[in-house]
Amino acid sequence: MRNLAWLVAVALLGGCKEKDRAVDVRPASEPAQPKTPVASKVPTEGALAAKGSLSRRPFAFFAVIVPEGGNAEKLLAAGKTAAEKLGFRVVTKPGDDVGKTLLIDKTTPDAVGWKDVGEPLGEFVPEKDRAAIKASTLALGIVGSGDANGPRTAHDTALVVKAVAEASKGWIMDLDTHLLHTPASLMAHVPGEKTLDVRDSVMLHGVSGDNNLAFVDTVGMSRLGLPELYVGDIPQSRVSAVSRVLNATAQTLVERGDLTRDGELEVDVSKLAGDWQLSALQEAGGTGKIVWRATWSRGDAKPGGQIDADQLVLQLSIAGAKPGSAEALLAALEKFEGAVEDKVTYVDYDKELAEAGVKARAALAKLRPHFAKGIPPNEQLGVKAPFDTDDGNIEWMWVDVVSFRGDVLDGTLDNDPAKVSKLKLGSRVKVKFGELADFIHQRADGSRAGGYSLEVFRAHGENVPPL
Repeated sequence: MRNLAWLVAVALLGGCKEKDRAVDVRPASEPAQPKTPVASKVPTEGALAAKGSLSRRPFAFFAVIVPEGGNAEKLLAAGKTAAEKLGFRVVTKPGDDVGKTLLIDKTTPDAVGWKDVGEPLGEFVPEKDRAAIKASTLALGIVGSGDANGPRTAHDTALVVKAVAEASKGWIMDLDTHLLHTPASLMAHVPGEKTLDVRDSVMLHGVSGDNNLAFVDTVGMSRLGLPELYVGDIPQSRVSAVSRVLNATAQTLVERGDLTRDGELEVDVSKLAGDWQLSALQEAGGTGKIVWRATWSRGDAKPGGQIDADQLVLQLSIAGAKPGSAEALLAALEKFEGAVEDKVTYVDYDKELAEAGVKARAALAKLRPHFAKGIPPNEQLGVKAPFDTDDGNIEWMWVDVVSFRGDVLDGTLDNDPAKVSKLKLGSRVKVKFGELADFIHQRADGSRAGGYSLEVFRAHGENVPPL
């Protein structure tokens, strides 16, 4: 939980050498690594992505939800007219996608899954429209595609969609980004006619829980004629940082259109159009640079079964490191954004900290059911645990928890060890519940619980930020 204000890092309890304070800090077992993949010009699961292999036919998917009483035939005609003015060839069945084509057909809101993106309605559609949207039984599905220039295809498709929505006085579902729009809000969130900032038109989708590390992927790159991006094995506290880097990565691909070399993509925000806060990154000691290893995978799709080449995503891990290494990912993030220096506190009030630990464990025990299936989305759980130092003492460090099963908590180390040479920031560790000194639970609404040891530090004059 390095990004939380309460993280005052480690406390080295000098002289604390009791045998029963030791904890097994061996890195959790990891699966055997596959053979080094070979770059493939044809997207193939498990292969390195080859330079020149990313381009694909762009598709932009929308639906217009029509209010009760709307005339489907008139709206279809209006859509056809708008499409032809923009150079589309209007087709009536999927698969007839040669050249710049647009498919428009009648369907229903339920068939296009509006409930998956329409609850809540979001920031663009007024709440007063909720009843009318729920009452609608008619929708028009609109799919635009082209042989090249994905941003222009998506932009022109959106213009057709906007025209139909205005004619029907209806609402728009962007089926790529999972956003619900009014005609007035749509065009600011699709690729521009001349400029494109992915932060406006590509969504990031972060998922955690199920007792696994988190992942972040993009939604919307495919309509630009590029593969979606996927980064896995992320400690929960670093999802926001990875999201910022992934935005810059997506922008790099859009502007460059290709990898830097077979299997690698270099990102440098100083070379990107728009404001990527380079000065702030440099002031924090960051470079705004990262080098990814790019491999074809199915992302978060379930393993097994056939998958089309166009459905494969570009899975990103740190170049030169073992795929899935949280240590390498966190080190690269610190180089990109700047490192947060850990404060080491040496203390001589062990008894008070031990008493705080008793209170912390009692409070955390009551939360076991809440974490039974892993750390819920948009929440974080950090625990302070003891680790044996190289000189025979104990170093207390925070662990970003992934799973809490029985009396064992599995997670990644959230501090740079001062005197534990066998561990690094991001190392996968397992710690015992009975040895914990504290915890911090950040809830989805931003409120926090725990921090009992921080109260002790504060009482002894340590400069500890509020919980």
